[in-house]
Amino acid sequence: MSSGEKPKLSAIEHDSVGIQVANAQAPFIYYDFVTASGCTNGIVWLTLERSRHTLRDQQPIVDSVVACHMRMSLNAAHQLRKALEAVELAMARPTGTPN
Repeated sequence: MSSGEKPKLSAIEHDSVGIQVANAQAPFIYYDFVTASGCTNGIVWLTLERSRHTLRDQQPIVDSVVACHMRMSLNAAHQLRKALEAVELAMARPTGTPN
């Protein structure tokens, strides 16, 4: 891309609203536990960890590692909570029930 070109953005349709994606290579974050959370100077923070299964000296080892350090505004934290609550409600519906 030359210095005068704008990066190409792709749009995802979501409830008939186009959402711009700046980086199609954004990571998918899988985690098992929220091991720390808090707020510092108005910034909400979460530490997400996941279980790791490996072998050491031919013996299985299970431990946990940090998968992500999240930082967000209080407004973003409220939006995240609302989204997770909506997912929980949808998952509680019997199979075959429309969203």
